[in-house]
Amino acid sequence: MSYFPHAYQKALVATSLVTASGTASSALTAGQLALINAQTNLSCDLSGATTLNYNNTSTGVPLAYLAQGSFHTVDKLGPFHGGYKESVKSKGINPKYISSFTLSEPSNPIQDIQQISATVGCNVTCNTTYRLRLDLKGSPALRFLTHNAYFTLDANTGCCDSSSNNVDPNIVLLGWADRLALYPTVKDFVQGTVWNRVLNSGTGTGVTATTTQQYLTVGTATGIAAGQRVVFTPTTGSVCTVGNLRGNTFTVTTVAPVGLFSVGQVLTGTGVAAGTTITKLVSGGGGAGSVFEVSIAHPTIVDASVNNISSTSPVTAYVKSSYTSGTNITLVAATTINTPSTTDITAFTTGIIANTAVKFYKAITTAAYTPLTGGTDPDTVESFLEIVGAYVDTTFGDCSFSPRDHVEYQPIEIYSSVTALDPLGNQCLAACFVPAEVQQAVQGRGFGETVLRELILAKRYQQEPWIQDPRLREVLDYNPFGEVTRASKYLIYNLLHSVPRKANPSGMMDNDQYLIRIFVPITSTVAAARTSMSAFETNIDNWMITAGNLDNRFKLLP
Repeated sequence: MSYFPHAYQKALVATSLVTASGTASSALTAGQLALINAQTNLSCDLSGATTLNYNNTSTGVPLAYLAQGSFHTVDKLGPFHGGYKESVKSKGINPKYISSFTLSEPSNPIQDIQQISATVGCNVTCNTTYRLRLDLKGSPALRFLTHNAYFTLDANTGCCDSSSNNVDPNIVLLGWADRLALYPTVKDFVQGTVWNRVLNSGTGTGVTATTTQQYLTVGTATGIAAGQRVVFTPTTGSVCTVGNLRGNTFTVTTVAPVGLFSVGQVLTGTGVAAGTTITKLVSGGGGAGSVFEVSIAHPTIVDASVNNISSTSPVTAYVKSSYTSGTNITLVAATTINTPSTTDITAFTTGIIANTAVKFYKAITTAAYTPLTGGTDPDTVESFLEIVGAYVDTTFGDCSFSPRDHVEYQPIEIYSSVTALDPLGNQCLAACFVPAEVQQAVQGRGFGETVLRELILAKRYQQEPWIQDPRLREVLDYNPFGEVTRASKYLIYNLLHSVPRKANPSGMMDNDQYLIRIFVPITSTVAAARTSMSAFETNIDNWMITAGNLDNRFKLLP
């Protein structure tokens, strides 16, 4: 009962949906979900749009409840305790008193990525200490140190030569990366890699693209090798004409005139939230048939066939592992901005500006890199230090699982700033290294770990307490791990409704609120899981419409 303005929660796990009428709750199999007519105690027909007409008293459904088939395999334990195979039921639901009907789609966490770029042509001076201040914030750092992690990375450019020439900026970037990998309080939270642009000579570097070309044709080039990162900008931006942006998923169905997308690109278009960035390639090579994950969930589907989804951001790819020097450079798509995939990038459908528009970057280390020297060579270096947030928490197996175990959900957040000190202690030349956040950290949701804990709590309200001993769980036929897979992700439907009270002299509220949470496992894709529940979404929505409850209809949460 809700004497205070909160809701009593009921958790249901739905692995399938009953859409036909006439099924009794006792006939529901494990995980089957049905909307039961409170007058007949039989399932409602969800196959038609007007089946649940509230106003038509002869065929309508003025009151119903949700029922889920029990996961218990035995009905009676011992000589007295029985009824374990009884279906799990909600309170009666009146569509007039539904306060909200929402869906939360699952999403993967997104790592924070910072890039500290060396400004081309900037004077990185000798006998100077460059300092990179890193602050790592979030739950992982707080639990480890009881405060945010922070560290100032020092990199000294060494003594001046006889001409006091400028210094290769990679000396500074590699010095920071080496210090970052050694310092004990931060090395487990972030990973630093220095990417140095390979300097190409000649005028043949570039591409003469055709509609079937998946490689770069290079004239005279030096230093190209497998595994290098390639960044280029087509002469026309990427355009998706058929596809959609749904929740955290961007699907490219048909593309024209340009259909080459990649991680790191910022999407634009009518209905596309500002700052929506592609963060991961799920499948495909970047063109037609590709599926991506994006940084911002869209509660309203953006249909590319109505409003094009496009991007003018550069394309990021990698040189294929089988590449041999002197041949055309076959590219593979990037899974994440810092990780190559094994899928060839989709054929270009437009030209690429030669030379400066095609950039090859090679990951370098202090041991394998020879700094450039002289009066002008150091000033030609184009490179950046890429810092990727990463943290893996300890998890236990099912036998040793406890609901009190901590599971980390929040990704680490990185903040950086650069200063430089000359021998006199004056701050100078900090502008030579420019920090920028290229990917913002976003917490994931819909994890099986969270769902399992909410199910355990709901079962406790049903007088099924959590049993710590795995052998006793077996004896009592208590197996929440058979209902929820901890490694899976789940759709979460939230149906909030109230049961009015005619008289409530001892309470603060004149109604009791109940929140029904329905967990639907993702067995293949989010879209497939949504399709399996489409009749439930549509008919509950129509049920509310016929009851005159128009303001609280179905919504997809952002």
